[in-house]
Amino acid sequence: MQRADGFTDICEMKHSANIFHIDSDYARDLQNKLDAYRVLSKDKRTLHLVIVTTNGVAHNNNCNMIQKEIVMDELFA
Repeated sequence: MQRADGFTDICEMKHSANIFHIDSDYARDLQNKLDAYRVLSKDKRTLHLVIVTTNGVAHNNNCNMIQKEIVMDELFA
């Protein structure tokens, strides 16, 4: 979604019975998705990665690429 403030939100959705862990392989996969989006869309705006999960994301060294986290409870509030 392109925002009026010059950013583009890229959403990644993951279902997990527990807190979702982003390991180094998955972090690389997410970066590849962002890079592919930028090339294919020719979007010059700043990309913000938003992750939507059932139970949240574990806060480790690989989660710093996420700008916003949305959990299932927030969707159905």
